[in-house]
Amino acid sequence: MMLPDAIALLHRGKHRTTSAAVRAVPAILAAAVLLACGKSDGNRILGHWRAERFATQGISVPMGPEFEITPHAVRSPDGEIEIPISAITAKGDQVTLEGPLSIGLSFHFEEADRISLDLPFVGKLYYRRVSNASTL
Repeated sequence: MMLPDAIALLHRGKHRTTSAAVRAVPAILAAAVLLACGKSDGNRILGHWRAERFATQGISVPMGPEFEITPHAVRSPDGEIEIPISAITAKGDQVTLEGPLSIGLSFHFEEADRISLDLPFVGKLYYRRVSNASTL
């Protein structure tokens, strides 16, 4: 029973159906809230990302390439490398970018502006979101 149907039953004034409708309204509202809260947004991955730096003996180097994620591609800051994205899916703290040949890259959100990418033989690479104003 949908919420408008339950409200319509309340307005009709039928005693037996009204009590069923009254009991159904809180359940319907609770289900709607749970569905809204359970869905994570894949668009939060969009933006400019820079690898965190690794420092040892006075030398600081980035541990991965810098990239920008748009709804349709992953590209290098200079635009020379561009990999098309066919879909962005989100599940909890994991966002997956589906690319060519059904290959996906899965990023895990550590914080709102910090993600990690787990690569075989390399381990985890951490990235921070960069505002476009700071790149100028």
